[in-house]
Amino acid sequence: MNKDFQCSRYTAFRRSIEGIRVSPIRKEGTRSDASGRFSSKEYVVINDMKEILGDYILHRIDSYTANTLNPNTGLPYDDSWIVFSLNNENYRMRVGKENGKVYVLRVGKYHLNWKMALGDFIDYHKTVGHKMILVLSQEALNDALNSYKGHSCRDHFLRDYENPVLIHSTTQICYENIVKDECLKSWNILYKEGFFTDKEPIGKLLGDPLELRDYILFGFGVTGEIVVSSKEKHRIEMDWNQPYQPGARLYFDMKRIAEDGLLVRDGSEMKVKDILPLKPYLIWAATAKELNLEQATVPPSNSLKKLIGIFKNISAQITVTMRILKIDTRYNST
Repeated sequence: MNKDFQCSRYTAFRRSIEGIRVSPIRKEGTRSDASGRFSSKEYVVINDMKEILGDYILHRIDSYTANTLNPNTGLPYDDSWIVFSLNNENYRMRVGKENGKVYVLRVGKYHLNWKMALGDFIDYHKTVGHKMILVLSQEALNDALNSYKGHSCRDHFLRDYENPVLIHSTTQICYENIVKDECLKSWNILYKEGFFTDKEPIGKLLGDPLELRDYILFGFGVTGEIVVSSKEKHRIEMDWNQPYQPGARLYFDMKRIAEDGLLVRDGSEMKVKDILPLKPYLIWAATAKELNLEQATVPPSNSLKKLIGIFKNISAQITVTMRILKIDTRYNST
């Protein structure tokens, strides 16, 4: 349990909700209604289903509006808080720091696997020590927890909806260093080695949690090229039709990474901590040279189209090319 809640100013009482033991925690002196329930908000510790949850603190609320003040404390947020918000919007997922204060993962029910995403979010962030605000109904929370039974954010296998191949995109300079080191390294390790001169990664502009700097991140479609484009411009550039200088696009065998116990999920990212050797996980690296884009500045979308064309030409040489191609074409069109 977080130290902030281990003090005499807080007391706990117990009740049961649909078979899950819950400990709402309130400040002494806070009034509840005649039923004994809180009239506004409550802190929750889930003590059963320990294979999923363990003992930690989260706060479930029905609705959430971005604000500079924490709805639980009435005080400004600190970095120990993080928010998962489920909504009915027609998008899969959006992440970022809202109002410059708290990192929010907004997930639409359009995301068919939102229950697993929520399970991973809770399982991962409890190990980090974050205090979580979950914005969804109690029924939706219970449904997600039941669906997540038997799973972990470190499942040593790929789930049926997870892509067998994911991509890590980078600049040409970084790619040359990766080849030299024969591995990928997290931002924090490269910074300590003196490779990066910038004091903050580009994700700082999105308000990424600090612990992300200890991880190597993977994606699909054009997302990695957006990161490269943003790094080049020293600002977040979400328009994939803006020109940029391509670097390298590395395709990895995520099934093998998971089976070797290296894959970590946090609800929004699939990642590996600290270091990932190129062997035996790298399948193929597409570089600007292979794309004939060494001297060119192109939009990320055009770079991806050229890459798919190259994959078609060499598909016979790469055993999982068709899977990779499906991933690229499917997500690039959305």
